[in-house]
Amino acid sequence: MAGYQPFQVEDGGSGKAEYSGGYTTTVPTPRDQSTPMVLSRCTFCYPDSYYNPDDFGCAEHCQHLINLALNDDKDALDDYIEAQVHGAVVISRDVHALVLDPCYRNTPIEDEARKLPCEIQWHHGLRLALDVLQLHGDYRGEEVVEVGRTVAVDGFIDAGIIGHAVRAGVIDAQLLKKLWHCVVKFGVAIE
Repeated sequence: MAGYQPFQVEDGGSGKAEYSGGYTTTVPTPRDQSTPMVLSRCTFCYPDSYYNPDDFGCAEHCQHLINLALNDDKDALDDYIEAQVHGAVVISRDVHALVLDPCYRNTPIEDEARKLPCEIQWHHGLRLALDVLQLHGDYRGEEVVEVGRTVAVDGFIDAGIIGHAVRAGVIDAQLLKKLWHCVVKFGVAIE
């Protein structure tokens, strides 16, 4: 997205809020009084900004986006309203919980997360066997299957493996996002 700037968190670092595929993400509504400071700084679009959408809104004017999302036939992993937060996100004020994948248990990532002034929660985690991915080249494309072959560790792909590939910066982030979609759609719970 042209002009995109990652949000700044209170410790001076930066991050990018992005859909994590397959997990329910609660976006505050105009009726949610617990996050008015964040909500007032959000813009929404449908579909994902990667597709250069024509439809945008703010908290007070987003019913048309909800209607678009409810009335199309997109795959479940493409059927969401993207939210972008503009300005600072203060974790102690604006974040209720950080939900981590279990692949980060007992790692430096968990250690750092526990220093944050918010609750830490865990989801069940997913892992995809490479041989299963290879059966589904029609879902996100054979190029994504090839990326899976490149990054798999011991024949498996999970959030940690994809995260490592993202941080390495060698593979296109959109291909890794599509690989994550395959993990969500065809993977199995690990907890």
